[in-house]
Parts: sequence; C-alpha cells; structure tokens
Amino acid sequence: MDGLQENLCDNNGLEIDSNYSVVGVHPAFEITFESGDGHGRNSQYAAGVEIVLERLTNLDATLTRAQITSDRVLKRVLEQGIDPSFEPRAFPFPLRLRGTESVKLRKALGTAGGRIESDQASGGNNTRKMTLSVTMPGAQWGAAELELALAGPLAARRLEMMPELSDVDAALGEWLEALRQGSRPDKGNDSG
Repeated sequence: MDGLQENLCDNNGLEIDSNYSVVGVHPAFEITFESGDGHGRNSQYAAGVEIVLERLTNLDATLTRAQITSDRVLKRVLEQGIDPSFEPRAFPFPLRLRGTESVKLRKALGTAGGRIESDQASGGNNTRKMTLSVTMPGAQWGAAELELALAGPLAARRLEMMPELSDVDAALGEWLEALRQGSRPDKGNDSG
C-alpha cells in the first residue's frame, strides 16, 4: 500500500480528490501530497492536506521537515544543489502537531512552499507536490497502516495484545461494568 491513495475520505466518509502516499519505517515517515494543477487534477488538494494534518494531530505526530518535491524542483536540486526544504515562520520545526490548527498550518505550508524556486513577486504555487516528514510516537506503525489510517474517516487506535490473563480479566470486568451502568435507567433524567 506504499502508493497513491485514491480514496482519501473526509470526516463524513465522502471521498475527496486529493492524492498522497506514505513511505518510511516507524517512527519516521514521509507523506507526499501530489500537486493540484488547477485543471481538475487533485482539485481538493487543500482539503486533503488539512484532513491528513488533522489526523496526524490526533495520532500525536511531530512534523520535522517540509520539502517541495516537484519534478522541476528536484531537477534543480540535482543540477544546482538548491535546498527544497522550507519552514513556515509561525510553525518552526520540529512541530508537535497536537493542538495545532490544521487549516492555519496548511495555509502556512502552502505559502512557504510556494516560494521555493518560484517568482517571489507572485508568491508561487501553493498546491505544489509537497513531502512532509513526520515522526510517530508509541505503538509501531507500518507505512501501509499509517496510509490507511490517514485515508479513513476516523484514525483508529491500533489494538495491542494483552499478554497477561489478569489484564484480560480486568479489561473484561471494566467492559461488563460499563454495560451494566449503561443498562440502568437514569433516575434523574426525565426525558419522557
């Protein structure tokens, strides 16, 4: 699943036109957003970047680097040794995404990235092919698992095995108690 995601969904489960891919090995990953061309390809680029940033926030990821990775810029990297990296002034790296506003960060990334090897007067293209480097804490993710979690409407927490029977018994006890509590009528609530 280390390829283009054709089915990025918004939080309502509706598919949007924004392609990205994930590569890497836990804890470090690179997420590449394909460019929007203004003529229908990746027409919801901005929404896709915002959704992925929001889901990375929920996964407590840290943004460590941003680069423009379009063919034109990568050619200049090879020929002229330019640095395709950029960092929005208001969001210095490393940036722990927890508590960060996805819309503001996406706009800042677009503005800063648009200036890489662009006509400074025009401000550049803010829907260029962009690669974000992130680190993930906690449970080990594979690139395919992360790509799937970022694509779906809800990023689900990875299940972990409970090696001790006592842990299983305790978790089952908590679940049963929650069921009991949920099945009791709420005497203080007269909703009828």
